Amino acid sequence: DKLARELAKKDEVPDILINNAGIGMAGPFLQTSRADWRRILNVNLWSVIHGSQLFGKQMAEAQNNGVIINVSSAAAFSPNRSMSAYSTTKAAVRMLSDCMRADLAHHGVRVITVCPGIVNSGITDRTRFVGKSAEAESEDRTRASKLYARRNLSPAAVSSSIIKALENDQDEVLVGPEAYGLNLIGRASPSLSRWLAKLELA
Repeated sequence: DKLARELAKKDEVPDILINNAGIGMAGPFLQTSRADWRRILNVNLWSVIHGSQLFGKQMAEAQNNGVIINVSSAAAFSPNRSMSAYSTTKAAVRMLSDCMRADLAHHGVRVITVCPGIVNSGITDRTRFVGKSAEAESEDRTRASKLYARRNLSPAAVSSSIIKALENDQDEVLVGPEAYGLNLIGRASPSLSRWLAKLELA
């Protein structure tokens, strides 16, 4: 709110907004507390809503052909028994982006959705593993961080994909083979996607 007010006072409007804030969360649905849900919804979904409304309004009023880029995840189209909270927020961001794109088009505002796969961004170092002791949670973070490091899909690769999406007028961009694979499975065989969701993959 403060930044939007400061820009308005200077009569400045952003050309590009990237909603990238996100936190990780994993664990059984029944052990995910209301506090856990509030925290991840506030960061992963509400931050996108707030940012998009504040700066999208400025873009629409200025008719500056602004672009809003919402970072979702391959988890948006890939159910997983151990990631109900995270996947739900990312699916919501993806659907929100689709709705915003249709709604804001007549204002000249583009909306791009970015769905990366396993990115070595450091998110696993702070991921909440619900239903675990502090010691077990620390061990899970270490294991997850090692897995993401071995995959080694860099944030720079995501940045490059965002630039290509901007240049090529793409509405949605997937990053990483796992994102393409999971999207293909979800579209071609939803029943297989639901079966895979029951496996312990997280």
